[in-house]
Amino acid sequence: MTMVKKRLSKKTKGSWRKIEHEDVENFLEDQRLEERMGKVSEKTNDELFVVDTEPTKKKKKKIGLTLREKRKKLLESTPKCFASLLNESKVPDPIAKRNRVRTKEERKHFIAKSLEQANEVKGIVKKKVLTSLADRARSLETAEAKRKANKQKVFDKDIWEMSTPAEQRTEFQNEWFDKNVAIHNIVNTGTPVVSVPSSAFHKRSNLKAVQAPHPGTSYNPTLKDHQALLELVKERELNIIKQEEHLNRVTTEMFKKVSADERDTFKLKELRAGLDDDEDHDEKASDDEYIAVNPPVEVKRKDKKARRKQKTQRELQLALQKKKQLKKQTADLHRLKKLTAEIKVMENELKEQRAKKKEREEKKREEPHRLSKHAFEEEEIDINLPEEIAGNLRNVKPQGSLLSDRYKSMQKRNIIATSKDLGLRKRREVKRYVRNSHKEEVPQPVKSKKKRK
Repeated sequence: MTMVKKRLSKKTKGSWRKIEHEDVENFLEDQRLEERMGKVSEKTNDELFVVDTEPTKKKKKKIGLTLREKRKKLLESTPKCFASLLNESKVPDPIAKRNRVRTKEERKHFIAKSLEQANEVKGIVKKKVLTSLADRARSLETAEAKRKANKQKVFDKDIWEMSTPAEQRTEFQNEWFDKNVAIHNIVNTGTPVVSVPSSAFHKRSNLKAVQAPHPGTSYNPTLKDHQALLELVKERELNIIKQEEHLNRVTTEMFKKVSADERDTFKLKELRAGLDDDEDHDEKASDDEYIAVNPPVEVKRKDKKARRKQKTQRELQLALQKKKQLKKQTADLHRLKKLTAEIKVMENELKEQRAKKKEREEKKREEPHRLSKHAFEEEEIDINLPEEIAGNLRNVKPQGSLLSDRYKSMQKRNIIATSKDLGLRKRREVKRYVRNSHKEEVPQPVKSKKKRK
């Protein structure tokens, strides 16, 4: 007897099943019925059973519905496209209160209602009239609000004072979506999306924009103020001279003046360093034997006696160290008062150092920062000598420049970077040539031919 192997296609889902699908579908159908109708155990008898009071009438078998009856039935039934929207489950709605659809009367505009009450019109008002009336009411409200605001307005704010960073910043910020998304959607709406640097929201310097000049710089100063200004200028000049002398001392004067011959000999000596030593070493060393540069190290093993001595010496040293420590402790107990006084002095010194450090830090904040390769150089003090301001005030020469003063002030307050005045730059003379095509032909003088005799 030959066995015939049954071949099944693996293309369909049924061929892949390993269980009877009919039983599963029946079970699922029961589950769906339970979901729709509820559990049978929870239902009452009245809900499950109905008492028949009238005898059942035998219905006549119809051969079939007519086309008109079928159409009427189709109209009564729900369309297939809306079948999925029908709620067939018995589960109650989680939202107890749903939004109620307003009636036609409720949906009417408030202006239409007011017009109906005034018996001007009946029914629905035109959209054009409604919009115009709404715009008029809105404009009247804004005008009234503006009038009230102008009445209550009090100018108690300095307009030149810097406002908060939140008011100044025009950059679009939102936690819900990215900045790139905001820019993409706002780019054509006319809303400016500007990124302002954080340095724009704090003062660059604690210095005032306009500092009061020294009273000695006046064209008619008092003798005391003028003398104080002269002292200030003198101190500044002396500091500059002192600094130049120090730089000269630590640079130029550190090195001796050497002649050209001595310099060459020193250079040769430096270049030949090590060559003479190698020559002497080669002369001493012969071809046969090897001589090391450093002598060989001999390792001498210590005997028991040497080790014992080393151990005793170490023990004596430790005992002496402990003795010194105990002696120091007893000495410190006797001089406790002196130690407390020394500690107080040290604390006072530390306090002074901290105070000086704080002063230096505060002073450094007011100093200009290094914004470029050139360091900030303060402008020289404008000063008039006593003989220059004596006599008539009309003959007094004006000192300084308002433009340069403002420029230096901005550099000092770290608003602009420091720069160096290059002065008038000399331009190279451009050599100019006339093209061959533009050259004018100069008539050459005709040589007279001399007749030979």
